[in-house]
Amino acid sequence: MHLLADIQWFGVLFGGFGGLFVLIGLAMAHAQSRKLRTYLSVPAVVTSSEVGISGGSDGPTYLPKLHYTYTTPSGEHQSDKTMAVEISTSDRNWAQRIVARYPVGLKTEAYVDPDDDNKVFLVHEASILPYIFALFSMIFVAAGMGGA
Repeated sequence: MHLLADIQWFGVLFGGFGGLFVLIGLAMAHAQSRKLRTYLSVPAVVTSSEVGISGGSDGPTYLPKLHYTYTTPSGEHQSDKTMAVEISTSDRNWAQRIVARYPVGLKTEAYVDPDDDNKVFLVHEASILPYIFALFSMIFVAAGMGGA
């Protein structure tokens, strides 16, 4: 009987942590969607463009590192915020494809929060990664529910 109670508590904790990660993934997806829908386009010029590399215990991850200037009614600004939701991945090719689309000197558009000129990003496209993060985390919720 004691072992069964321990398994149930483990299931509750395991599922709870999974649920937390589902919520994080959904919050990232919601933030991305809101930014893509509501941020306004402004003129921008790419000033540097490279693939960023971060090391981790699971190996390197890659992200496009784009620096740019953008102009709003309040003046010229600089940023390195690339995506609506910053993510890195083990897929170097993905980061290289983004970087290749934004060479130094490219005149393009950045997307600015209409209420705050300092909230900005450059690449106006949705990433599937927040949704994958949420869906993958549901496996832990299901496993936890099974244990509970």
